[in-house]
Amino acid sequence: MSPKEIIVLSEADKELRDFLERTAASGSVRVQAGDATYIVKVSNEQVSHIGRAFLTKNRITD
Repeated sequence: MSPKEIIVLSEADKELRDFLERTAASGSVRVQAGDATYIVKVSNEQVSHIGRAFLTKNRITD
């Protein structure tokens, strides 16, 4: 499922930024909120130069 909306965090969103950084570092976390338990997975949107070359069928773009 691709994201449909971009949410821009401000400096005031420090706790959420910290949560995202910690989750990205580990790949995923289990979050318990009351009676519900969620698995949260986070990954960076950056594509490496090698990955970009692969996705563009070796046509290097800048």
